[in-house]
Amino acid sequence: CRTVVVFGDTQDIADYESKVDGQFSRSPWLEAMVDWVIDNRVSENIDFVLQVGDITEHGWWLPMSPGCLNGCDAASCHCPSEVAEEWSIFNAQFQRLETEGIPFAIVPGNHDNIRSQGGPLDGPGFFDYYSPTHLAALPGYLESKTSAASDCTATAWQFSLGPEPVIVLA
Repeated sequence: CRTVVVFGDTQDIADYESKVDGQFSRSPWLEAMVDWVIDNRVSENIDFVLQVGDITEHGWWLPMSPGCLNGCDAASCHCPSEVAEEWSIFNAQFQRLETEGIPFAIVPGNHDNIRSQGGPLDGPGFFDYYSPTHLAALPGYLESKTSAASDCTATAWQFSLGPEPVIVLA
């Protein structure tokens, strides 16, 4: 028996709007999930981890309405530093998988890439942290292709599920 671990919708774990006393109160959940993968890699025959999107709640900093340009205090204003905090929670844990050599693929979700005012769907945010160059250094990465029609980028990954090769398109 071989295992693929699937993580989904981690955005609520790293939502800066849910901070309590300045701390991400839910971040221990993601840490515990990654701990489990690392601790059980051998006993559960874990071959691959797939994060299926909605990594962060606010994804990337959009061009803001004029009311947000002079400050980020309004509820609808998401400042770059706040969005970066969300990414840092996720990145800290998935970097542990990298360090352990556990292959994984990450799929940007609608919270991670938001098309606004003609901007690219695969915009700042996801690709600031997981550019094709960064992904190319990860185990199992095959390639990235960007569609000229949609500006969306797909990645291909290959890993072994026991003796059988598996390809994941994300």
